Amino acid sequence: CATALMQANGVQISQADARFVAGVKARTAGLEAKWVNDAQAAGLKDAAKVLADFRAEIARQEK
Repeated sequence: CATALMQANGVQISQADARFVAGVKARTAGLEAKWVNDAQAAGLKDAAKVLADFRAEIARQEK
């Protein structure tokens, strides 16, 4: 797993608290919506699903 590899190489990992994560999500929601709209305008079908699938893959890789 990538996390284990980073730790083995001396990378320190900190876990953000829920309040911080919620704040980041709130502040980036507009950017994500713009990306979805721009990606669809450029021809990417179902850009919101592509983004969700990307996040799901990241979550799988973090385990």
